Amino acid sequence: MQQSPPGAEGVRRLALLSLGEIGRRADLSAFPQLQQSITGALGNPSEEIKAAASLALGAVSIGNLNAYLPFIILQIKQQVSQPDSLFLSFSKPVGAT
Repeated sequence: MQQSPPGAEGVRRLALLSLGEIGRRADLSAFPQLQQSITGALGNPSEEIKAAASLALGAVSIGNLNAYLPFIILQIKQQVSQPDSLFLSFSKPVGAT
């Protein structure tokens, strides 16, 4: 396994959380690769990155519930390896309504 440069994990975590905050206030569904990037981070070995990705996915979904919420629900149904991260994502938009 390749080592990340020092501080890279913190930068990635900050980037994910920043995307979540932007997505909370603006519809980012025009960027389909964003959803893939965030969900890809859910498989990261770092618990901090997984948590940041989960929070980011939930926050981004608040910006466009119709685009993201069905995806989160589908992922919860299909994924047995990361249910906690996905449930955390789901709790953000549900709590905001």
